[in-house]
Amino acid sequence: MAMIWTKQKSETENAETAHHVSLVRIEEKSCKQFLPFFIDDDEEDAGSSRKKGSEIRVGNEYQCQVPDFIESDVPKRSSSPDTLLWNPKALPENVVDYYLRTVGYRNAVDEEKALWLLHQCEYNVDEAVRRHNFMPPVSRSNSSWSDCERNCFERGYRIYGKNFTSIQKMIRSKSAEDIIEYYYLWKNKRLKKSTMNGNSCVPKEKQ
Repeated sequence: MAMIWTKQKSETENAETAHHVSLVRIEEKSCKQFLPFFIDDDEEDAGSSRKKGSEIRVGNEYQCQVPDFIESDVPKRSSSPDTLLWNPKALPENVVDYYLRTVGYRNAVDEEKALWLLHQCEYNVDEAVRRHNFMPPVSRSNSSWSDCERNCFERGYRIYGKNFTSIQKMIRSKSAEDIIEYYYLWKNKRLKKSTMNGNSCVPKEKQ
């Protein structure tokens, strides 16, 4: 009887131990599923061995070769700098308005030429008015421009934008005043052509 009781007791203890181990495994599985930072002993041991195998390499033989600094080429400045045609801060606004009313400008072409003339007179209003009285009336037609001159203007505008002084060097037969006048007539013609074609967007101009 004693042997049978001992055997039954041993089987009962083994069953309880197995049940306890099963519960522990279930708990570990749940922790791994819901707690991402849970690490079991086996994974921790494997991580420790990996850390021991890696090391920080220090020394000249492990340094990368960095080339010397190479200075980029400095862009060359244009040999023909931009020419100032008008300084809006040279005179008070009311003085400029008085000058424009006196010379009787009628459109953008006249205003541009009048302001350029005032700049040429070093912002002396009286002198600019005197010179303006001797200027020929503004032509409303560009028929005096030949095809060659028109092509040179458009090519110069693509290169220099509104730098009319540089454009004038390409068209020796026209003065800066003529080029400024033609520019506004040419610009208005482009606007009208764009509107007739149904284009709401006008090509952006160069500065």
